[in-house]
Amino acid sequence: MNSFNNDPNKKKRSVLANTVHHGVRVGTVEKLGQILLKEGQITQSQLNEALEIQKKHGGRLGRILISLGYVEDETIADCLRRQSAYALVKISERQIDEKIIDILPYNLAKEYMAVPLEVSDGSLMIAMADPTNRYALEDI
Repeated sequence: MNSFNNDPNKKKRSVLANTVHHGVRVGTVEKLGQILLKEGQITQSQLNEALEIQKKHGGRLGRILISLGYVEDETIADCLRRQSAYALVKISERQIDEKIIDILPYNLAKEYMAVPLEVSDGSLMIAMADPTNRYALEDI
C-alpha cells in the first residue's frame, strides 16, 4: 500500500500544488556575472576566472565567486532576487505556525532545503535555498 495515500497532508498539498507561483521573470534576464560586473562587485578578470572554473568543473557561478572570496553570499542572494521575482526572506526573523510547517513533508523540506512560511489566498509561500529549482517546485 502506498504510504502517500495515507498521508493526512495529501489533500492540503494537492490543493496547494496548483497555486505554486514560480516567480521567474519572463523575457531577457541579465546574467549574474554581468550584474556583478556592472555594479562593480567583481572585476572582469575575476569573472573570467570564475567562468573558467565553471566550464572545467561545473557548478553555479555565484557559489564559485563566493568560494573564491570575491563576493559575499548576501551579494549573490540580492542579485538573484533582483534577477527574478523572488523576495529575499530571512526565516530567522519570521514566526512560523506549526500547522504550516506540517504541510511540507520533512523529507522534501530536507532534500530541497525548503520551509513553508504561510498560506495566503490559497497560495503557499515557501522559502528555499534555490528557488530556481523547478524539479523541487514540481515535487513540492
